[in-house]
Amino acid sequence: MRLLLIGSALTAALLVLPGESQAQDDVSSVFSRLLNNPNDAALNARYAALVEARGDMRKALGAYERALAVDPGNRDLLRAYKRVKRRLLPAVTSVTVEKGISYDSNPRQLPNTRRREGDVTFDVSAYLFDERTLRRHRWRTEAYARGQIQGDETDLNAGEVAAWTGPVFDLNPKTRLHFAPGAAVAWLDGRRLYNDGSLRVTLERVRRGTTQSVSALLTYRDAGDSFNGSDGFIAQLSGRFKFNSKLVKGDTIYVLPRVRYSGPTGSGPGRVFSRPLFPGDFVETGSRFAYFRPIRGGKVFIGAGFATYFRHYDQTVAFGTAEREDVQVEPTAHVIFPNVGGRKFDFRIDYRYEENFSNDNTEDFSNHVVGGRVVKRF
Repeated sequence: MRLLLIGSALTAALLVLPGESQAQDDVSSVFSRLLNNPNDAALNARYAALVEARGDMRKALGAYERALAVDPGNRDLLRAYKRVKRRLLPAVTSVTVEKGISYDSNPRQLPNTRRREGDVTFDVSAYLFDERTLRRHRWRTEAYARGQIQGDETDLNAGEVAAWTGPVFDLNPKTRLHFAPGAAVAWLDGRRLYNDGSLRVTLERVRRGTTQSVSALLTYRDAGDSFNGSDGFIAQLSGRFKFNSKLVKGDTIYVLPRVRYSGPTGSGPGRVFSRPLFPGDFVETGSRFAYFRPIRGGKVFIGAGFATYFRHYDQTVAFGTAEREDVQVEPTAHVIFPNVGGRKFDFRIDYRYEENFSNDNTEDFSNHVVGGRVVKRF
């Protein structure tokens, strides 16, 4: 049977070469024979190859589906079916823009033993997601840009731009693998903070209507000379698990585990960034948990979360010989007003408390962050 299918596909390919009229005649001939024997896998495969060569992907998809129903173990047919299905998928492009203002009680995350002053932060960010079919593969591009301006502590003004792009492979109907090289550049106080070159591999699986994912990220960071930095590798393994309607209808649970090694080190203004550079040489393990539920008929969502991270540094504590170890905890609270003033336009209020416990008491700090932001999706 397989030899017959392969031979039919080759014959179909040869038949469409001499000219359109001959191809049209052969399509009509094969279609007429299919009317009399619609369950013939070889005829369906031949018809699918012919109409695919003409660019009629929908007819080709239906024919490949009929052939697979008769011969489900045929890998050549399955590859052809997936190829046509990918070409039929529409391009998906979305942009999310956020603008916000927040107040930090300790923006520099200074030790509790030192005098601390609060400050206001204005921030804006944009995130792009694009997935489309290029030739025979789905291709995904993700990019973001973000910046922040401080009210008083202007040396903490910062910005970052990053992008990843690469192919998406179907492992089975519910599982996909995404390979994406990427690059990033960040600034602090008007000077280059770092350049990144990275490779990200993401395994995604759709489970009960939601996408669960695990990502491995390997980054080489070129630290900026202005901050007396040293270059090095960052490796991270993270997960994103989402569960819907577990306690009440419409609620959502997020679980975000993470393991990270960060090699780059350097001195700086003392603020810990979401992708830490100062200090480095540490291994971090931890997770974030968040829960959101609708109230008032879905007009408002309330949420709470908790994160804890443990870091082991390859450095001794001040005035001691033991290696430094920190535990940071971050309880959060959230209120979201979806679709304010129209669809795809949200307003949210967030509160986060940061507390760092270290065996080096000069590294203990606490910080309150409260703010509001608007979120617009295009």
